Amino acid sequence: MMDSSEIKHGHRHPSLLIEAKHSYEIHEESLKRGGLDHVDGTIGRRRLMHHHHHTASRIHEKKNKEQRHKNKLKDLFFNPGIQTDTMHGMMIDAGSSGSRMHVYEFKPRILRGEKEITEAVTGRKVTYPDANSTRWTERLRPGIASFASLPDDQLLRAIADYLSPLLRFAETVLHEKNHSFAEFPVYLKGTAGLRMLGSNDRSRVISAVRDFFMDETHNKFKFEKEFARVISGEEEAAYGWTGANFALGSLLNNSEGSGTVMDPSLTYGTVEMGGASSQIAFYRNNEDVMSNLFKLQIGQGKHWNVYTHSFLHFGIHEAWNRMGALLLAGGKLTKVENPCLAGGSKMNFKTNIMFIDGHETRITEPDHFLLENSKHAGDYESCASIASSLLHKNYNTWCDFSHNGDCSFAGVYQPELPELTDASGEFLAFSNYYDIFDFLEIPNRSSLNTLQNATMHLCSMTKKELVTFNNGRLHGDEALKMCFQATFALQMLLGHGFGMDANITAANVVDGQKLGWALGSMMYEINSLPWQYSPNQWHKDFYDGDAFSIVTFYAIMLWFILLGVFCILKSSPSMNSVYKKKGYSTVDDVQMIES
Repeated sequence: MMDSSEIKHGHRHPSLLIEAKHSYEIHEESLKRGGLDHVDGTIGRRRLMHHHHHTASRIHEKKNKEQRHKNKLKDLFFNPGIQTDTMHGMMIDAGSSGSRMHVYEFKPRILRGEKEITEAVTGRKVTYPDANSTRWTERLRPGIASFASLPDDQLLRAIADYLSPLLRFAETVLHEKNHSFAEFPVYLKGTAGLRMLGSNDRSRVISAVRDFFMDETHNKFKFEKEFARVISGEEEAAYGWTGANFALGSLLNNSEGSGTVMDPSLTYGTVEMGGASSQIAFYRNNEDVMSNLFKLQIGQGKHWNVYTHSFLHFGIHEAWNRMGALLLAGGKLTKVENPCLAGGSKMNFKTNIMFIDGHETRITEPDHFLLENSKHAGDYESCASIASSLLHKNYNTWCDFSHNGDCSFAGVYQPELPELTDASGEFLAFSNYYDIFDFLEIPNRSSLNTLQNATMHLCSMTKKELVTFNNGRLHGDEALKMCFQATFALQMLLGHGFGMDANITAANVVDGQKLGWALGSMMYEINSLPWQYSPNQWHKDFYDGDAFSIVTFYAIMLWFILLGVFCILKSSPSMNSVYKKKGYSTVDDVQMIES
């Protein structure tokens, strides 16, 4: 068996590499036979295509991207980095803009004796994912909610076409354990993109997803109907908090035992901004939470009382859509000035939202118009005013009355943020918060003052200056959106109650773990799996080990039996007399001589 360093660096015997290459070719062919070729995928493929005018550079870029993806799959096949004695679980984050497959690794939930049973019952034995999940991810666009408009006779085929590559990716990562696929659970959890759908469309999409996973011709992993569902915003926030505090090392020790967590040694708050929703979660030592309380239990006996809230339509993409609708203000214009754009720039815009008397409403036919900034540069102050108005602080009247002013924005109750102490750390920001910090090129740990200064600098740029600053990092119109996105992120943090001197740490990966709600959700799910009791597990490990065969096992047992017989005969009087006649000494005789 290779040690961990060999697994990490991919050191293999040359003959194994030749065999692996051949095996990968066979594996690749099997994926084609077991994947998209099994379904009529024309609908899904047509919807997954980006409708661009394919210039030569775009075609070249697409080919390079496809080649990089193939190289990634080959690398994962040759060197997946998985351990031989572990279990695995898959979590598909079905978000608003895409679906991401996460493959996780954890120790088998096997109890081998009375001590481990006691630890499990008393909540001192917790199962958790190993830190290697960043390599084992795959993403598809668009979000799964985009299939809701398809009729029933086309929906299942499109869902199968869409999700099959994610399963094929997991099969590639775990191909060395294909005999155990039926033991590895796969989950799909939908977030804000699906929460924004009507209940009928939401049910249709999830039913099609369940039907796809229940079909063993497509899915070789363990699946039960409850493994695919739409999670609430509060769950999403709680799982994000769980994953972050686990990665930062502040969750497991405080989760041991039973009852309620009262005085944890240290916890961190979290803020997350997705495409369609934003979340906040934190623990208060005094447990003074009057609403939006989520009781989170990791393990067998202890739970956390965590404040969580999710703001639907406050994700970065939905905020952009609402911003354009606000600028249009219900009019039928073909061109609208936008101070959040770089000076001298313009871009096409489409939204299915309309503002009427300061309130959003949905419209059947999307509005198409042109956003432009005809001035020399962007205008941060005007952009901040627009972003702040999207928070709807004017809705707080009743919340301020009923909760004595403990409110954030949009009429939502929020207790005061925890004070910064030895037991209460700073807030961790991820998802689009991290992307914004990264684009602005500010330190991961920055104050709101630093965030504001960098945003003001970005928003003051001309189009030419923005192109230079972007330096090819974002494509298309994405760089033009960054002034608004950074401004909106700052307004959100101010709305939550952070001061300008407060520090926020933006992160994407901590200790090898990809941050996000999927990590926390997987922790919850694997700790909900049943324990197995195997008092003779040592015998199974020995019996199934690479170094021993059945013949070797019985040969060793026979050797011990013969040795025992010899010792018995040797200790008998008749055998002793034979030894003495030949001039040999027994063990007792030797001990007497030495004494």
